[in-house]
Amino acid sequence: MNKTLLIVSLVLNLLMLSGLILIGSRIFAEKPPVIKEVQRWTEDVPVPDSVHIAMLGNSLTAYADWNELLGRNDVQNFGVADFSVKQLSWLLDQWVIPSKPRFCFINGGQEDIMLGVPLERMAEDYSMILDSLQHNGIKPVVQSTLMRWEDAEANRQTEKINQLLTAICRERNIDFINLNTVLSGKNGLKPQYTTDGMHLNSKGYELWSIIVKDYLLLNNSR
Repeated sequence: MNKTLLIVSLVLNLLMLSGLILIGSRIFAEKPPVIKEVQRWTEDVPVPDSVHIAMLGNSLTAYADWNELLGRNDVQNFGVADFSVKQLSWLLDQWVIPSKPRFCFINGGQEDIMLGVPLERMAEDYSMILDSLQHNGIKPVVQSTLMRWEDAEANRQTEKINQLLTAICRERNIDFINLNTVLSGKNGLKPQYTTDGMHLNSKGYELWSIIVKDYLLLNNSR
């Protein structure tokens, strides 16, 4: 009798596990994108001759083909997976500034949360990037740090970061775009726009690109 109950219990557990896997696959139906940073920063890659828009950020930026998304051929992707805000600043002198873009869209902060970087230090790193871009005649556009799906603690930190970024941008008269108003809800990043609760799927990138396109139109950029 006990053996029969054990077998029944195991079967029920397997069915429950299968159901959970199926639910998970429905929530995050799209596979994560293949990592394909446009540049490998350890290599001697020449800076393109004509860059109008620079995209600077971590994996969320790196995984996208921004020329395709924005319908342009003058966008340079300076995204590098797993880079903190401090590490993003390392790309300025050798790559971003020499490319002489008119706009530099920046997105970061997720790695800083995972690494436990103090908010004050991250604010200093962000401020250094913004000051350097402005000093070199490049218009920085700060995009909010994205929420995560159902990660309450990380999202609390994200809210603090975005409040801090909003204040920094206000002080420097820099435009701030809140991506979370479209891509996130009360539980964080909306599941229909993510592959794993953190990274975006094609629908998420499509919405992000529409936001960037609208900004460029409002700022008289072809």
